[in-house]
Amino acid sequence: MRAVEITLPPLHCRRQEILPLLLRFLELRGIASPALDPRMVEAVCAYAWPYNVREVEQLAAVLAASGRSRWTFSDLPERFRQEPCVDLAPGGSELLAPANISARRKAWLARHVGELVRLRAALERHDGNITNAALEVGVPRHRARRLLAAEAELIDAARV
Repeated sequence: MRAVEITLPPLHCRRQEILPLLLRFLELRGIASPALDPRMVEAVCAYAWPYNVREVEQLAAVLAASGRSRWTFSDLPERFRQEPCVDLAPGGSELLAPANISARRKAWLARHVGELVRLRAALERHDGNITNAALEVGVPRHRARRLLAAEAELIDAARV
């Protein structure tokens, strides 16, 4: 009998999955709505992830062990605070999203990834109510919808 073999690209090629994985691993450790500093989110997304998903799980364990649910850049282990392997500045986000997403769209997503993470957490707290989640995060409702649409576009593009 033969097992089914599934081949996935390394995590550094699927950067759109890093934050959802981290949030899920934190949730499994009892931290449902973490507060992540945008600079921390940027560092996590720019990291090389040589050990793939296992390393994301390890980071979640380290963060959860602190007993808090709010973290900043300085709370990250030293290896995450080094020079990033990917430039997330506008025009330098080639690895952030699949190739079939325009460079302009990638740059926009890179600039707003922190907002998207906070919006996702707020949506969970508000049972999917976009208006209330947008108010909590401090973004206009139309911007919240645009962020969610961009996230969906990114996920769809990654599946192709």
